[in-house]
Amino acid sequence: MKKALAAREINAFKNEAIWKLITDSRVEEAGVRKEVEERASSVIRELSTEVEGLTDRLKRYKLICFYCGLRMNPDTVNLECELNKVKNVTPERRF
Repeated sequence: MKKALAAREINAFKNEAIWKLITDSRVEEAGVRKEVEERASSVIRELSTEVEGLTDRLKRYKLICFYCGLRMNPDTVNLECELNKVKNVTPERRF
């Protein structure tokens, strides 16, 4: 009888310990998950800000003709602008 009572107490203690470990691990997992999500969101915001900055910098480097304001491409970048050939034409700074 004493052995059965001791076995029940041990079994109850074991079940309580397992329940506590499971509960604690879920709480810890939720905390870790929240921390990872917050850090990921922070990194994404930082990268987004960096991309926006780089986009703005790239916009400044687009080649635009000083005289007519048209965008240049690899085929036209070394050609002379028609407005540049005409004398007494002032540049139209369109950018």
